[in-house]
Amino acid sequence: MTVNKSSRDESKSDALDETLQELPNLEVTGKGINFDPIYLIDTWKEPVTKTKRITVAANLPSGVNKSDPTLCVTEDGMTLEITVTWPDPKINLEVLHQKSLQLSQEDSTRTFTMYHPAVLSLEDALNRKRPRANANVISTGNIPLSFPVQMQIDQKSNLHFKASAAKIVYIELKGISESYATVNDGDEFEEF
Repeated sequence: MTVNKSSRDESKSDALDETLQELPNLEVTGKGINFDPIYLIDTWKEPVTKTKRITVAANLPSGVNKSDPTLCVTEDGMTLEITVTWPDPKINLEVLHQKSLQLSQEDSTRTFTMYHPAVLSLEDALNRKRPRANANVISTGNIPLSFPVQMQIDQKSNLHFKASAAKIVYIELKGISESYATVNDGDEFEEF
């Protein structure tokens, strides 16, 4: 049986589109796969300076290591971006489809191989997310902020809870000052 490359690519694209529509909280972009982070956020004011602050505790995706995540406040100061690298630069499609491959071996009426459209479409999707073969896949999650903050992260802690395997990044952001500092120390004018 001969398969026309363009029809194969078209069926792979259709299968990928259907798969991605079924996945909640994922948006495929040219940079990677964006995700909606799970997070807690609260605002507060420093008692003395009255500077507005935001505290964020974000649950990181599984497989994130200590070099991740990369945190960035957007130029307008209204969004915190969390960028993570997928755990394995060579996503193992055989492992991901292991159960289907095993069922196919046990049941001769099932025909699932590494050339199945599900495998080929996922391989194609992963390759489109990489700048080059075997490069890492990057995902970015955006957390909207309720007021503009400084671009520099004021405080960051990476927390790993071994019992649940949860990894949380704790972030404090400082608001942009809306007033100017004034000084009136009571000095008299000197006469010359």
